[in-house]
Amino acid sequence: MIPIIIGALAVGGIIAIGAVATGSNSSPPKPPTQIPIRDDREVVWNSSIDKITDDNKAKKIAASAAITGTSGSILETARRAGIDRHAEAGLVEEIHLKEIARQMGGKVVENRSPVFAPDGGVDGVVEIGEGVLKRVQVKHTAEKVGESLIKQYPDVDVFASSSGFKPNVDLSATGKSGITINDWSVRSKATLESSRIIRGVNRLGAGFIARAKSVMSVAIGAVSHGVHWYLALPVFQQIALGIIVVIAVVGTGYLIWRWYKGSETPRHSHGVSAAI
Repeated sequence: MIPIIIGALAVGGIIAIGAVATGSNSSPPKPPTQIPIRDDREVVWNSSIDKITDDNKAKKIAASAAITGTSGSILETARRAGIDRHAEAGLVEEIHLKEIARQMGGKVVENRSPVFAPDGGVDGVVEIGEGVLKRVQVKHTAEKVGESLIKQYPDVDVFASSSGFKPNVDLSATGKSGITINDWSVRSKATLESSRIIRGVNRLGAGFIARAKSVMSVAIGAVSHGVHWYLALPVFQQIALGIIVVIAVVGTGYLIWRWYKGSETPRHSHGVSAAI
C-alpha cells in the first residue's frame, strides 16, 4: 500500500513540475493580427478618380501643345510674310557691321548710306586697332555668294553674305574674311526675326482689312439692291413678304431656343457614380 501511495505522489510531482516549467517558458498569447479589408467601392472610387486626374492632365498637356503649336504657326506665317530683302537690307547691313566689330574687337567708324547708293564696293568700315581699318562689303541676297562675285571686290577686306558662300569659295586664298547670319549673336538674330514678324503682321493685317472692305462693299451693294427691289414691289406683296420673313425669323429663334434648352438637360452618368 505504501509503495503505491509513494508512486502516485511521485507521478503527481512530475506532472506539477512539468506544468510549472511549461508555464514559465511560454509567452502570453498575442492578439490576432487584423488584416484591413478595403471596401470594393473605395477601390473603384479611387481608381476612377485617378483615371479622371490622368485624363485631365493629358487634356491639359494636349491643350498646351495645341496652343503652342498654333502660336508658333501664326508667328512663322507672319515671319514668312515679312521677309523682304529689299526692305530689310539697311538693317542687315547695320547688324553685319556691328557683328564684325564685335567679333574683331573693334568699332564701326563708317557706315555708308543709303544702302542702295553707289559706294565703290565698300558698305562700311570697321576699325580694329590704331589705324587698322577693315573695309566691308555686304550682300543680302537669296542666293549664296560665289567666287566670281567676290573677285569683283578686290579692295574689300571682309565679305558679309546673309545667305552664306558657295562650297567652292575659299576666302582665305583671297586674303579676305567672311561672315554670315549664322555667325551672328542670338540678340542680332532676334532683332532681324522680330522685324520680319512685325512687318509680316502689318502686311497680313493690311491684306485682311482690304479683303474686309471688299466684302463689306459687296454686302452693302447687295443690301442696297435688295432694298430698292423691295420698295419697288406693290404694297400687298411687301406686307406678305414681311410676314414670311417674320415667321421665318421667329421659327428659327424658337428652334435655337429648343436646342439650347435641350442641351441644358442633365444627363445621368454611368461612370464613377454608377460604380459606387
